[in-house]
Amino acid sequence: MTFTDGIKEILLGKNITRDSWEDKRHYILMRDYLLQLHKAGEDKELTHPWILSEEDLVAEDWTAL
Repeated sequence: MTFTDGIKEILLGKNITRDSWEDKRHYILMRDYLLQLHKAGEDKELTHPWILSEEDLVAEDWTAL
C-alpha cells in the first residue's frame, strides 16, 4: 500500500512497516500525535522519533500490522 494508505491505517490504530526494511522488527506507530519508530521485542515505551524520507513517501510497499 502507499504511505497515504498507511497513515489511514495508523489513524485506525494499527502500526505500519515497509516490506523493504531489512530488520522486519521495526514498525511505525503514533504516540503523542507523532510518528514514532519502534522495534518489536524492545520495551513498549522505547520509541524513537521517525524522520520520514522522500523514499518512504513514494514507496508502495507499506504493510499494516
